[in-house]
Amino acid sequence: MTYNRGKPLRREKTKKPDGILNPEATAAESACHFACAPFDRATKAADRKWGMDVLPGLVSVETAAKYGKAVGKLSEAIQERNPALVEQWAGVCIRGLTALDAEATQAGHRPAGGKFTEGYVAATDDRPALRFGVLHDDAERQAAQAKRPDLMFFTAHEVGLALQQKLATPLVVETKKRFPGATVTRIKPADPVNWAAGGDPIPF
Repeated sequence: MTYNRGKPLRREKTKKPDGILNPEATAAESACHFACAPFDRATKAADRKWGMDVLPGLVSVETAAKYGKAVGKLSEAIQERNPALVEQWAGVCIRGLTALDAEATQAGHRPAGGKFTEGYVAATDDRPALRFGVLHDDAERQAAQAKRPDLMFFTAHEVGLALQQKLATPLVVETKKRFPGATVTRIKPADPVNWAAGGDPIPF
């Protein structure tokens, strides 16, 4: 649930950690920046509870449209560097999030459960042990991380890329087809295989 903060402010060029001690920021820019802080906090809380950008999709079209209009007004106020309007519309957006939350709850929707599958790979001679989680839905990443901050999370797509590029070699794929119960126990660097010449002998 993002909104347009307008054109980059001069303070962003300085890469300051915050907007408190930035001599290049005008009073209006600083006021707009801090007026948005409560709304930023509210959107992050909504994303943790329902999933990233999920909540607006759980309510009626009318409610979602009203909320979208308020967010648009807030973005326009930010672009205009109008602190009074930013404060006004940030408050409207916060109340809008509360209304969205209530409507989604009343409709029977359940907050994000942060579902994931946990995995563990023991250490090898050249790699440390790895404990990880594969997310069932990337939108629930924040909920999953809140539950298990000790894990490194990957999406199903990332796992698929790793399989496609590293593990699903012709030999492994053919072995899996012929022996469905076969599992890979370790991957180690090897010299390129000349498949055109018949490949290398299977070492067993």
